[in-house]
Amino acid sequence: LEPLSKFPVIEDLMVDRSILFENLKTLRVWSAQPNALKEKKVSDAYDASRCLQCGCCLEVCPNYAPDGAFFGAAGFVPSARLLLEAPKEQRSQIQDAYKKHVYGGCGKSLACETICPAGIDINRLLSKSNSIVLWRRNG
Repeated sequence: LEPLSKFPVIEDLMVDRSILFENLKTLRVWSAQPNALKEKKVSDAYDASRCLQCGCCLEVCPNYAPDGAFFGAAGFVPSARLLLEAPKEQRSQIQDAYKKHVYGGCGKSLACETICPAGIDINRLLSKSNSIVLWRRNG
């Protein structure tokens, strides 16, 4: 049993996961106002909301590095939830950050999906988010 290797060790098995929260701030993964979800998006948004922010996905990701621009699934999953919830006119900041910190760095190994203790279907969320951000589909 060892501490997560991609985070600074505080002591014993305890690691400093503050980079996760800094990345979430950069991605602005919060909603400024309540949004009504369309029925077809509810299950995807619910799946994304189950992220525990445990960092296991970052530990197994071959593309994530603590000092890199790619934020991994721990940043992507909350972004996916907002991309699914936000009206088109409110998505531009989220889309720009997504392109810079998710799409450009993800190699789609999906090791994150295999390790996820919440069982989040990351491949499905990634496909839907890419569709919204890159091809401007409504998700």
